Amino acid sequence: MWLRQLVVAVVAIAVLVVGRLPRAAARNYEIVFERIEGHEANPEYFGPKTGMHVRRPSKAEPSSLYDCLDIVKPLPNDTLVEVILYERHDNKYVPGFIKYRNNLCEYLAKERKPIISDFGKIFRFPPTCPIVGRFTVENYRPDDKILPPVLPGPEHWKLFFGLTSQGATLIKHAVVFSIDRSKAIRGGGRG
Repeated sequence: MWLRQLVVAVVAIAVLVVGRLPRAAARNYEIVFERIEGHEANPEYFGPKTGMHVRRPSKAEPSSLYDCLDIVKPLPNDTLVEVILYERHDNKYVPGFIKYRNNLCEYLAKERKPIISDFGKIFRFPPTCPIVGRFTVENYRPDDKILPPVLPGPEHWKLFFGLTSQGATLIKHAVVFSIDRSKAIRGGGRG
């Protein structure tokens, strides 16, 4: 198990530090979004349209995410963004290889790491603070630009996202997802 975790860590570091992996092979797995956990939004900053859910039109179609951040009051300048990827081992989620924490304004203005900077682009956030407005992502599925062709590691994951200010939660939620590697078993792939 330690070898698998080492490989996962090396792949993650390569992607986050060096850049995107070369596309030598088609991706042989699918991300399957299962559910949203622990959604909590401070109504002083986030309007009633704020929310996230998983969409799956049919079993034949892949799941996708809908996320709306309805920011009704400028977020404080000391707002911290936190992203943690958890891996499930022995029916418990433990922190994985992605742990990111930064001032939100710094993130918007200066973040250039692949994958991490892509989140701001997906929502079309402004490049500087203050942030006010409705930011919506519909039918989001990670694509081959941010996913490596091979993803070692466990089958079950949770991606936590949170914003805090002076220790108080402004918003938080986690996306629970699994990795479907059945295409690799059947010899198929996805390009």
